[in-house]
Amino acid sequence: MSDSPYSKLQEFLDRFPLGFPRTDSGVEIRILRNLFTEEEARVAVLLSPMPEEASRIAGRAGIDEAQLASKLESMSKRGLIFRVRRRGRTHFSSAPFMIGLYEYLETCLSFGVAAEYYIENGLGREIGAEQALEILEDADRAGLVHAGANTRHLSNICNCCPCCCASMKGITTRGHDRVKYLNALYEAAIDPEACTGCGDCLQRCPVRAITLEDWARVNRDRCLGCGLCAGVCPVEAVALRGREDRQEPFERVLDLGLAILRGKEANAPRRE
Repeated sequence: MSDSPYSKLQEFLDRFPLGFPRTDSGVEIRILRNLFTEEEARVAVLLSPMPEEASRIAGRAGIDEAQLASKLESMSKRGLIFRVRRRGRTHFSSAPFMIGLYEYLETCLSFGVAAEYYIENGLGREIGAEQALEILEDADRAGLVHAGANTRHLSNICNCCPCCCASMKGITTRGHDRVKYLNALYEAAIDPEACTGCGDCLQRCPVRAITLEDWARVNRDRCLGCGLCAGVCPVEAVALRGREDRQEPFERVLDLGLAILRGKEANAPRRE
């Protein structure tokens, strides 16, 4: 194990729910070098997923509060860490690392404190409900999947495709189990009597969950329940229905993250 601040940052990020694993090529270190200075890498590992004031972080690390606060503010403006302002107080927390998710292109919507962060930093713009619905409709026409965190509390809606989304790539190119990435609350159901076998739904499905024999059939283990297939069926033979074996979402993002961390710890290899 290297003692470089970038290696320590890689290990730090890899402990979080999304992970940031080491590779044989070392590409993960090159990515971190492009994003963080060595000093910023040392600062980043002082944070936690829970928002904290600079005074608390500085006290825990035994460093100067004013200098740390200035550095954290600068890093948060560049999107390296998260920042929350509430009632005149500023809190900082670590940011997960996932290519294909956190670039926040025009098709990603954030709400609440996340929206405030991106608007304040100039990384996003404020829109109203009508504009948000227009973006969702445009995304649907483009064949993008609407997805949010697996929580009841809505923090974001990501509209993405297997070309860019690392989660869907894991399903389509690596053959990973869908439940590793997405909690499908619905599934597509095809009426065999109404289906004409046109094949439009095959082209539309982002994870290749549909096959065509005499009529279209859905592999429910792969189906995301996104409804893209239903939107293009010319005879309305496809409908979405709630999964009887659905797993109810977590209440908050924090609850989701803690559950993932517990799962990672339980499945981590034990050192003798």
